[in-house]
Amino acid sequence: MSSNSIHVQVKSLLGAHWEEDWSKEKLAYFILMSDLAEPNYRESQKTEWVPFDSNLYKWNKDLLTEEEFNAFAAKWPGQRPVPFDPASCDHVQFVFEVNQKRIGVGFDPQQNPRLFDLIAELARPAIHYEGFRYAFGRHVFHSELGRESITAFAKGSSGSLRQISPVLGKAVARLKSLDVRFTCREGSFEPPFQLWFEA
Repeated sequence: MSSNSIHVQVKSLLGAHWEEDWSKEKLAYFILMSDLAEPNYRESQKTEWVPFDSNLYKWNKDLLTEEEFNAFAAKWPGQRPVPFDPASCDHVQFVFEVNQKRIGVGFDPQQNPRLFDLIAELARPAIHYEGFRYAFGRHVFHSELGRESITAFAKGSSGSLRQISPVLGKAVARLKSLDVRFTCREGSFEPPFQLWFEA
């Protein structure tokens, strides 16, 4: 094992166990995208098994120093707010409630640019920056559409809502509000390793 390699133990909440060897860069990025509160590195030092998604991760905490962690983190996007740029967005997620159940559906703006332009225009007045999500390697913006905007959205979508989700297409006329989240790229940035749920 090289001096840059760190042995990581993994266990799932379903009981499976396995081991992996990670580079220091991958571990630093993992700490940023994990479910730890900030300051992430210091929390990781105090947490024996670090949670992320449905797994727990453990490693020798002496093998990645805070200085090394900060040096890696400085190369990646931080949490400083950035302007909303529709041209950089590659996914839109709608979250709504039907029969007391919350449902999420999404679409790729490139597959339906007219619908994307409409939702971006309607969402822009209430949009705010949520932060950079390391798990997705994307900036996340959130907006909530009220009844008036939902009506305009339904009228202007030309039936495209049903293509995205029959449930959303049927429910939109009686929704009181509609949560919208945009995930947007940061220039040419790509995470230093591919996540298993993106493969």
